[in-house]
Amino acid sequence: MANLNAKQWSNYLLPEEIERFEINDDLKKKFELIRQDYCDCLNELSEENENICEELDQTIRDRNYLQGKIELLREEYLSNLRKNREQWFCERSKLEQKINDLESLIQKLSYQQRSSWATSNRSHWIGDNDTDVLNDNDTLHNLIINEKSFTESYHLHQLANKISELALALSEIISNLRQSEIEYMIVSSKLFGNDLNRYL
Repeated sequence: MANLNAKQWSNYLLPEEIERFEINDDLKKKFELIRQDYCDCLNELSEENENICEELDQTIRDRNYLQGKIELLREEYLSNLRKNREQWFCERSKLEQKINDLESLIQKLSYQQRSSWATSNRSHWIGDNDTDVLNDNDTLHNLIINEKSFTESYHLHQLANKISELALALSEIISNLRQSEIEYMIVSSKLFGNDLNRYL
């Protein structure tokens, strides 16, 4: 009966449990082979487990290294972004100051131009209150003054136009700087999200 039970349940028992049953030599050899295969499988699984653990440890080390590298690159990128923003702000402030200076100069030139025209008109009509006829010297003098005033006004007008063009070009540069800054902020926000606020 014991042999029958051993034969019946041998497929479900561990090798060390088989010794409880009285079995013949052939079955013992068979079970010994099974035991050996079992031990070999355990050893193989143990080696594979060690290899998996080593690979896992290496993967963790690689991950930590890459995370550190990514963090360094992020710090460097955000530091450069902060420096660029500061540089843009400084350049923009300088350009805005230049525009203000140019606008002040335009106002000053416009005032000088109006004054020159007024002087020209006064010179043209000088003497009308005193006499109706001017002598040749006064007429020549007035013509010279008028010509000089007209030339000065023309040059002032040209200079004012050039300054206006320069102010417009500077305004375009400022606009481009602002647009670049906005684009960098959008890209950085997508890359780093809320972490960006720590560096700005």
